[in-house]
Amino acid sequence: MKFIPILIIISVLFFSGCTKEDIELVNEYITDIQKEEKSTNNICTLNCDDGNPCTKEVCNEETNYECKSIPLNQSVEGCSGNINSCQYFSCVDGECKKITLNNCSTELDYFPEIEINKSEKPQARVFIMPSSGSIQFLKAYIPVIELLKDKTELYINFNYYAFGSDKIKDIDESSRMYCIREGYNDKFIPYLKCFVEDGNSTRCLENVSLTNEMIKNCYINVQNNYVNESEILTYFNVDKELNEKYNITGHPIFILNEKKISPERSANSIKRTICAAFIEPPVECLTVLKTEIEKGGFGY
Repeated sequence: MKFIPILIIISVLFFSGCTKEDIELVNEYITDIQKEEKSTNNICTLNCDDGNPCTKEVCNEETNYECKSIPLNQSVEGCSGNINSCQYFSCVDGECKKITLNNCSTELDYFPEIEINKSEKPQARVFIMPSSGSIQFLKAYIPVIELLKDKTELYINFNYYAFGSDKIKDIDESSRMYCIREGYNDKFIPYLKCFVEDGNSTRCLENVSLTNEMIKNCYINVQNNYVNESEILTYFNVDKELNEKYNITGHPIFILNEKKISPERSANSIKRTICAAFIEPPVECLTVLKTEIEKGGFGY
Protein backbone atom coordinates (compact mmCIF):
# COMPACT_ATOMS: atom_id res chain seq x y z
CA MET A 1 0.00 0.00 0.00
CA LYS A 2 1.27 3.45 -0.96
CA PHE A 3 0.15 5.52 2.04
CA ILE A 4 2.97 4.30 4.36
CA PRO A 5 5.85 5.74 2.23
CA ILE A 6 3.85 8.95 1.86
CA LEU A 7 3.51 9.29 5.64
CA ILE A 8 7.22 8.65 6.13
CA ILE A 9 8.13 11.35 3.61
CA ILE A 10 5.76 13.86 5.18
CA SER A 11 7.09 13.07 8.69
CA VAL A 12 10.72 13.54 7.61
CA LEU A 13 9.92 16.86 5.95
CA PHE A 14 7.99 18.02 9.00
CA PHE A 15 10.77 17.33 11.51
CA SER A 16 13.66 18.40 9.29
CA GLY A 17 12.07 21.52 7.85
CA CYS A 18 10.95 21.77 4.23
CA THR A 19 11.15 24.15 1.36
CA LYS A 20 8.62 24.99 -1.33
CA GLU A 21 10.51 22.76 -3.71
CA ASP A 22 10.21 19.85 -1.28
CA ILE A 23 6.46 20.27 -1.08
CA GLU A 24 6.15 20.33 -4.89
CA LEU A 25 8.14 17.09 -5.11
CA VAL A 26 5.82 15.43 -2.59
CA ASN A 27 2.75 16.60 -4.53
CA GLU A 28 4.16 15.20 -7.78
CA TYR A 29 4.86 11.89 -6.05
CA ILE A 30 1.31 11.71 -4.70
CA THR A 31 -0.13 12.55 -8.15
CA ASP A 32 1.93 9.77 -9.77
CA ILE A 33 0.65 7.28 -7.20
CA GLN A 34 -2.97 8.35 -7.81
CA LYS A 35 -2.56 7.94 -11.56
CA GLU A 36 -1.06 4.51 -11.06
CA GLU A 37 -3.93 3.45 -8.80
CA LYS A 38 -6.52 4.85 -11.24
CA SER A 39 -4.91 2.94 -14.09
CA THR A 40 -5.02 -0.21 -11.99
CA ASN A 41 -8.74 0.34 -11.24
CA ASN A 42 -9.61 0.79 -14.94
CA ILE A 43 -9.95 -2.97 -15.32
CA CYS A 44 -13.40 -4.55 -15.42
CA THR A 45 -14.22 -7.68 -13.55
CA LEU A 46 -13.57 -10.60 -15.86
CA ASN A 47 -17.17 -11.83 -15.57
CA CYS A 48 -20.04 -9.43 -14.92
CA ASP A 49 -22.73 -12.01 -15.69
CA ASP A 50 -25.45 -11.84 -13.03
CA GLY A 51 -27.09 -15.05 -14.20
CA ASN A 52 -30.21 -13.23 -15.48
CA PRO A 53 -30.84 -13.86 -19.21
CA CYS A 54 -33.04 -10.75 -19.31
CA THR A 55 -30.24 -8.28 -18.57
CA LYS A 56 -27.22 -7.19 -20.54
CA GLU A 57 -24.10 -6.61 -18.46
CA VAL A 58 -21.89 -3.64 -19.28
CA CYS A 59 -18.54 -2.58 -17.81
CA ASN A 60 -16.58 0.28 -19.37
CA GLU A 61 -15.46 3.85 -18.88
CA GLU A 62 -19.08 5.09 -18.96
CA THR A 63 -19.95 2.88 -15.97
CA ASN A 64 -16.75 3.93 -14.14
CA TYR A 65 -15.50 0.39 -14.70
CA GLU A 66 -18.24 -1.09 -12.59
CA CYS A 67 -20.66 -3.81 -13.70
CA LYS A 68 -24.05 -2.39 -14.68
CA SER A 69 -27.11 -4.42 -15.78
CA ILE A 70 -29.33 -3.14 -18.61
CA PRO A 71 -32.87 -4.62 -18.63
CA LEU A 72 -34.02 -6.26 -21.89
CA ASN A 73 -37.49 -6.28 -23.48
CA GLN A 74 -37.42 -9.12 -25.98
CA SER A 75 -37.20 -12.89 -26.29
CA VAL A 76 -33.63 -14.12 -25.76
CA GLU A 77 -31.86 -17.40 -25.17
CA GLY A 78 -32.92 -18.55 -21.73
CA CYS A 79 -36.23 -16.69 -21.95
CA SER A 80 -38.07 -17.63 -25.13
CA GLY A 81 -40.31 -20.23 -26.68
CA ASN A 82 -44.02 -20.98 -26.80
CA ILE A 83 -45.83 -22.35 -23.76
CA ASN A 84 -48.96 -23.08 -25.78
CA SER A 85 -50.69 -21.54 -28.78
CA CYS A 86 -51.54 -18.38 -26.83
CA GLN A 87 -48.63 -17.95 -24.42
CA TYR A 88 -44.87 -17.55 -24.70
CA PHE A 89 -41.85 -16.44 -22.67
CA SER A 90 -40.18 -13.07 -23.16
CA CYS A 91 -38.10 -10.55 -21.20
CA VAL A 92 -40.04 -7.58 -19.82
CA ASP A 93 -38.09 -4.83 -18.07
CA GLY A 94 -35.28 -7.23 -17.20
CA GLU A 95 -37.49 -10.08 -15.95
CA CYS A 96 -38.47 -13.30 -17.74
CA LYS A 97 -42.26 -13.36 -17.90
CA LYS A 98 -45.06 -15.39 -19.42
CA ILE A 99 -46.83 -13.36 -22.12
CA THR A 100 -50.46 -14.07 -22.96
CA LEU A 101 -51.72 -12.90 -26.35
CA ASN A 102 -54.88 -10.81 -26.48
CA ASN A 103 -57.79 -12.09 -28.57
CA CYS A 104 -56.01 -15.40 -29.05
CA SER A 105 -57.67 -18.49 -30.50
CA THR A 106 -56.61 -22.03 -29.76
CA GLU A 107 -58.51 -23.54 -32.69
CA LEU A 108 -56.71 -26.53 -34.18
CA ASP A 109 -58.19 -25.89 -37.62
CA TYR A 110 -57.23 -22.23 -37.62
CA PHE A 111 -55.62 -21.70 -41.03
CA PRO A 112 -57.58 -22.37 -44.21
CA GLU A 113 -56.44 -25.10 -46.57
CA ILE A 114 -55.38 -23.32 -49.76
CA GLU A 115 -53.04 -24.37 -52.53
CA ILE A 116 -50.25 -21.87 -52.07
CA ASN A 117 -46.49 -21.98 -51.98
CA LYS A 118 -45.39 -21.62 -48.39
CA SER A 119 -42.43 -19.48 -47.37
CA GLU A 120 -40.64 -18.29 -44.25
CA LYS A 121 -41.72 -14.70 -44.99
CA PRO A 122 -44.82 -14.56 -47.21
CA GLN A 123 -45.21 -11.72 -49.68
CA ALA A 124 -48.61 -10.27 -50.48
CA ARG A 125 -49.80 -7.26 -52.46
CA VAL A 126 -53.17 -5.86 -53.38
CA PHE A 127 -53.87 -3.75 -56.46
CA ILE A 128 -56.45 -1.07 -55.82
CA MET A 129 -58.26 1.98 -57.10
CA PRO A 130 -59.62 4.47 -54.54
CA SER A 131 -63.26 3.50 -55.10
CA SER A 132 -65.86 1.32 -53.43
CA GLY A 133 -64.58 -2.25 -53.92
CA SER A 134 -60.98 -1.40 -53.12
CA ILE A 135 -61.92 0.72 -50.11
CA GLN A 136 -63.82 -2.25 -48.67
CA PHE A 137 -60.72 -4.45 -49.07
CA LEU A 138 -58.38 -1.79 -47.63
CA LYS A 139 -60.45 -1.51 -44.46
CA ALA A 140 -59.88 -5.23 -43.89
CA TYR A 141 -56.27 -5.33 -45.13
CA ILE A 142 -54.76 -2.45 -43.11
CA PRO A 143 -55.17 -4.15 -39.68
CA VAL A 144 -53.39 -7.21 -41.11
CA ILE A 145 -50.49 -5.06 -42.29
CA GLU A 146 -50.19 -3.57 -38.81
CA LEU A 147 -50.28 -7.01 -37.18
CA LEU A 148 -47.87 -8.86 -39.51
CA LYS A 149 -45.63 -6.08 -40.85
CA ASP A 150 -42.51 -7.45 -39.13
CA LYS A 151 -43.15 -11.04 -40.24
CA THR A 152 -44.20 -10.55 -43.86
CA GLU A 153 -43.83 -8.31 -46.90
CA LEU A 154 -47.24 -6.73 -47.42
CA TYR A 155 -47.72 -4.12 -50.15
CA ILE A 156 -50.40 -1.86 -51.59
CA ASN A 157 -50.13 -1.17 -55.31
CA PHE A 158 -52.28 0.74 -57.79
CA ASN A 159 -53.99 -0.22 -61.01
CA TYR A 160 -52.16 1.58 -63.78
CA TYR A 161 -55.35 2.46 -65.58
CA ALA A 162 -58.70 4.06 -64.82
CA PHE A 163 -61.98 3.88 -66.65
CA GLY A 164 -65.58 4.98 -66.45
CA SER A 165 -67.16 8.17 -65.26
CA ASP A 166 -64.96 8.40 -62.15
CA LYS A 167 -61.62 7.90 -63.93
CA ILE A 168 -60.33 11.45 -63.38
CA LYS A 169 -61.20 11.28 -59.68
CA ASP A 170 -59.57 7.84 -59.37
CA ILE A 171 -56.39 8.95 -61.15
CA ASP A 172 -56.19 12.06 -58.98
CA GLU A 173 -56.38 10.11 -55.72
CA SER A 174 -54.24 7.19 -56.92
CA SER A 175 -51.55 9.69 -57.91
CA ARG A 176 -51.72 11.32 -54.47
CA MET A 177 -51.54 7.98 -52.65
CA TYR A 178 -48.70 6.80 -54.87
CA CYS A 179 -46.67 9.94 -54.13
CA ILE A 180 -47.22 9.59 -50.38
CA ARG A 181 -46.12 5.95 -50.57
CA GLU A 182 -42.99 6.82 -52.55
CA GLY A 183 -41.99 10.01 -50.76
CA TYR A 184 -43.37 9.66 -47.22
CA ASN A 185 -43.78 5.92 -46.70
CA ASP A 186 -44.08 6.19 -42.91
CA LYS A 187 -47.23 8.28 -43.45
CA PHE A 188 -48.76 6.02 -46.10
CA ILE A 189 -50.72 3.62 -43.88
CA PRO A 190 -51.86 6.40 -41.48
CA TYR A 191 -53.13 8.35 -44.53
CA LEU A 192 -55.02 5.31 -45.85
CA LYS A 193 -56.54 4.61 -42.42
CA CYS A 194 -57.90 8.13 -42.45
CA PHE A 195 -58.99 8.08 -46.11
CA VAL A 196 -61.14 4.94 -45.83
CA GLU A 197 -63.24 6.71 -43.21
CA ASP A 198 -64.75 9.31 -45.54
CA GLY A 199 -62.52 9.81 -48.60
CA ASN A 200 -61.56 13.34 -47.54
CA SER A 201 -58.00 13.71 -48.83
CA THR A 202 -57.64 17.29 -47.53
CA ARG A 203 -58.45 16.23 -43.98
CA CYS A 204 -56.24 13.17 -44.20
CA LEU A 205 -53.24 15.07 -45.56
CA GLU A 206 -53.54 17.46 -42.64
CA ASN A 207 -53.96 14.48 -40.29
CA VAL A 208 -50.52 13.12 -41.30
CA SER A 209 -48.85 16.57 -41.50
CA LEU A 210 -48.59 16.64 -45.30
CA THR A 211 -49.74 19.07 -47.99
CA ASN A 212 -50.33 18.78 -51.73
CA GLU A 213 -47.39 21.14 -52.17
CA MET A 214 -45.04 18.63 -50.49
CA ILE A 215 -45.89 15.97 -53.09
CA LYS A 216 -46.35 18.40 -55.98
CA ASN A 217 -43.35 17.34 -58.11
CA CYS A 218 -44.18 13.65 -57.88
CA TYR A 219 -47.86 14.33 -58.57
CA ILE A 220 -47.12 16.40 -61.67
CA ASN A 221 -44.77 13.72 -62.98
CA VAL A 222 -47.51 11.10 -62.70
CA GLN A 223 -50.07 13.37 -64.33
CA ASN A 224 -47.70 14.05 -67.24
CA ASN A 225 -47.65 10.34 -68.08
CA TYR A 226 -51.36 10.06 -68.87
CA VAL A 227 -52.21 8.06 -71.97
CA ASN A 228 -55.85 8.50 -73.00
CA GLU A 229 -56.71 5.26 -74.77
CA SER A 230 -60.30 6.34 -75.23
CA GLU A 231 -62.94 8.57 -73.68
CA ILE A 232 -63.51 6.05 -70.92
CA LEU A 233 -60.05 4.48 -70.54
CA THR A 234 -56.83 6.18 -69.40
CA TYR A 235 -53.43 4.65 -68.61
CA PHE A 236 -51.23 6.55 -66.17
CA ASN A 237 -48.33 4.13 -65.69
CA VAL A 238 -48.25 3.89 -61.89
CA ASP A 239 -46.88 0.46 -60.85
CA LYS A 240 -47.01 -0.43 -64.57
CA GLU A 241 -44.46 -3.27 -64.50
CA LEU A 242 -46.25 -5.04 -61.64
CA ASN A 243 -49.61 -4.58 -63.35
CA GLU A 244 -48.25 -6.22 -66.49
CA LYS A 245 -46.44 -8.97 -64.56
CA TYR A 246 -49.64 -10.11 -62.81
CA ASN A 247 -52.00 -9.22 -65.68
CA ILE A 248 -54.11 -6.95 -63.51
CA THR A 249 -57.58 -6.42 -64.97
CA GLY A 250 -59.83 -5.20 -62.21
CA HIS A 251 -59.64 -4.27 -58.56
CA PRO A 252 -59.01 -5.18 -55.88
CA ILE A 253 -56.69 -7.99 -56.97
CA PHE A 254 -54.84 -9.82 -54.17
CA ILE A 255 -51.56 -11.66 -54.85
CA LEU A 256 -50.08 -13.99 -52.22
CA ASN A 257 -46.71 -15.64 -52.86
CA GLU A 258 -47.16 -14.99 -56.60
CA LYS A 259 -50.68 -16.45 -56.77
CA LYS A 260 -54.03 -14.66 -57.11
CA ILE A 261 -56.21 -15.37 -54.07
CA SER A 262 -59.69 -14.12 -53.17
CA PRO A 263 -60.15 -14.07 -49.39
CA GLU A 264 -63.29 -12.75 -47.78
CA ARG A 265 -63.08 -9.04 -47.10
CA SER A 266 -62.69 -9.24 -43.36
CA ALA A 267 -59.46 -8.60 -41.47
CA ASN A 268 -59.46 -12.04 -39.87
CA SER A 269 -60.05 -13.84 -43.17
CA ILE A 270 -57.20 -12.00 -44.89
CA LYS A 271 -54.94 -12.65 -41.90
CA ARG A 272 -55.78 -16.36 -41.90
CA THR A 273 -55.09 -16.58 -45.64
CA ILE A 274 -51.69 -14.94 -45.30
CA CYS A 275 -50.82 -17.03 -42.26
CA ALA A 276 -51.58 -20.18 -44.24
CA ALA A 277 -48.64 -19.24 -46.48
CA PHE A 278 -46.08 -19.45 -43.65
CA ILE A 279 -43.88 -22.52 -43.33
CA GLU A 280 -44.11 -21.93 -39.58
CA PRO A 281 -46.81 -19.38 -38.66
CA PRO A 282 -45.70 -16.88 -35.97
CA VAL A 283 -47.65 -16.36 -32.76
CA GLU A 284 -49.18 -13.20 -34.24
CA CYS A 285 -51.25 -15.46 -36.48
CA LEU A 286 -53.23 -16.59 -33.43
CA THR A 287 -54.52 -13.07 -32.83
CA VAL A 288 -58.18 -12.79 -33.77
CA LEU A 289 -58.95 -9.70 -35.83
CA LYS A 290 -62.35 -8.38 -36.87
CA THR A 291 -64.33 -11.30 -38.32
CA GLU A 292 -67.18 -9.31 -39.89
CA ILE A 293 -66.97 -8.57 -43.61
CA GLU A 294 -66.43 -4.85 -44.13
CA LYS A 295 -69.22 -2.91 -45.78
CA GLY A 296 -68.55 -1.44 -49.19
CA GLY A 297 -67.54 2.16 -49.58
CA PHE A 298 -66.25 4.59 -47.00
CA GLY A 299 -66.82 4.31 -43.27
CA TYR A 300 -67.14 1.42 -40.84
